[in-house]
Amino acid sequence: MFDLYIETGSILSNMFYGVPFFLFNIVLTLAFTFLVLVPLSKAKFVKFVDTNNFVFKTFVGLPLTIIVMLTFGMTLISFLNVLNRVFHLGLF
Repeated sequence: MFDLYIETGSILSNMFYGVPFFLFNIVLTLAFTFLVLVPLSKAKFVKFVDTNNFVFKTFVGLPLTIIVMLTFGMTLISFLNVLNRVFHLGLF
């Protein structure tokens, strides 16, 4: 019984440190999506911009792609971290 208590406490402490980080990343991803990506996609000037333009790809597309990949990547990594801590997968 005492071992179950220790194991449950260990799992909950790992979840405590993993879950808030995961929830923070979800909120950050949603905020970035709805505050940056959706208004940018709805903007009128973007419809008239030639997206094959090198300057547009370099100064708008590349940084936006990097930010999107970092945001979604951190959410995925934090989700895998929570799964790793809950199920003791030994991934990290």
